[in-house]
Amino acid sequence: MFSTRLALPSACLLLLCACGQPSTEASLTPSATLQTYQTETPTITPPPPEFNATEESLLPSPTPFVHTVAQGETLLDIALRYGVSLDGLLAANPGIDPRFLSIGQALRIPGPDGQPADTLLPTSTPLPLELIDPTCFASQTGALHCLATAHNPTSGAIEGLTSQVSLHNAQGEVIDRALAFAPLSRLPAGGRLPLSAYFQPPAAVEATPRFTLLSAVASTGSEERYLSTELTALDIGPGLSATIWQVSGRLAVALEEETNPFQLSLLAMGLDSSGRIVGFTKWEPADGQSDPYVFSLVVFSLGPPIESVELMAEAVVLPE
Repeated sequence: MFSTRLALPSACLLLLCACGQPSTEASLTPSATLQTYQTETPTITPPPPEFNATEESLLPSPTPFVHTVAQGETLLDIALRYGVSLDGLLAANPGIDPRFLSIGQALRIPGPDGQPADTLLPTSTPLPLELIDPTCFASQTGALHCLATAHNPTSGAIEGLTSQVSLHNAQGEVIDRALAFAPLSRLPAGGRLPLSAYFQPPAAVEATPRFTLLSAVASTGSEERYLSTELTALDIGPGLSATIWQVSGRLAVALEEETNPFQLSLLAMGLDSSGRIVGFTKWEPADGQSDPYVFSLVVFSLGPPIESVELMAEAVVLPE
């Protein structure tokens, strides 16, 4: 894992863009001020369709130890189907990316016959993960992009970060909700990542967002699943405006002789003057690229000007 924060001289503006025990749910629900912006941005990918749980789907059912992912299923769908917690499911499948499930992918279900994971795994102290600065930005089309910053104040890395965003009206009633995911698999100690959700138009642009943590597991024994990375030859500068910044450089991965295939990702986070994440871009190498990986990307702000940039790279070893 590599993380760096870069800044330009003040004259130019500063740059900006699971193997653990189950945790109990934590939330932070400050009010947020809705802000508008003038242009669409490609930095946020809409989350998968929301799962509507029924009474039948919430009941544990006799199952084999392995579930095969079907089209349209999310990790939350599967957890609810077998009556297990997201933490338990993530703990039984170390290294799984909750944002991306493949059709036909095999997931281990904790416990025989779908027995809830919390009856099989020892409980632990809840991870003191912080969700701060929840904000929604409205587009001209009536869509909402909602962001919150997940900060890890612990001394160890965290995986399987998933949250739910609920939109509340003036009376405090929930009028819409969606899942929010982190763009990278692991949140290092002391680091921060954005959690993002997208509400299609027409969205409730006057609503107040609240982020509720659904899952976060300690990244124990992850040294074998993550490779070291290094960023070099960085060239960073403003683009067409203070809300658009450009980043380019090279990304190298420390490889061993018998390393399995890996998934390489680079995240560029745009920060405003208060250090709040206001936009991000995720980059992955194209087919055929090799080490060192040359990259060039653009970071868009969803609202206020970008004052600094924070880069984070990770290389996740894929299971055999």
